[in-house]
Amino acid sequence: INAEYGGNVFSFKVYLLMVSRSNTMSVPEQEKKKEEKQDSDGEWQQPMIRSMIDLLNSPHPEVREASADALRLLAKNDLNKTLIVDCGSVKPLIEMLSSDSQDVQEKAAWTLYTLCYNHEQNQKKIAQLGAITPLVRLLKSPHSVVKEAAGLALCNLAKNVINQVVIAQEGGIIP
Repeated sequence: INAEYGGNVFSFKVYLLMVSRSNTMSVPEQEKKKEEKQDSDGEWQQPMIRSMIDLLNSPHPEVREASADALRLLAKNDLNKTLIVDCGSVKPLIEMLSSDSQDVQEKAAWTLYTLCYNHEQNQKKIAQLGAITPLVRLLKSPHSVVKEAAGLALCNLAKNVINQVVIAQEGGIIP
């Protein structure tokens, strides 16, 4: 990775952010390309998204942060939200919530927040895959930015009635 992206993690982060921003900025072009290819499931985007998801498992915290942030930016588009979840991003993001790095925890929580924002199907899937317990745990983090990201991700998950019950059972509602 380092050799391909300028020799350091910082330049790799910049590369990932540029790719994700270019894809979120050109949503109408993506739609046109998608229609031209008659590809209704986003198959033409899967290799890039799968590569970013693979990087969520990197041993380098900075790479995991950058990958989560790039996925978060891509997830601002509803079509991408479904594709990102269907490609297997949720489990590595949940694992990142237990990282020793506050920055990794924060990026993972924000990405989960974005993936389930106004998206009922993702709210169900993300909860079913086990995101609620670690997010509730992060509400006790000593870092306010981590608490905020976890709390807002839980707010989006709580738009689903079943998730509300689970959040309460896990201690996410303080009396």
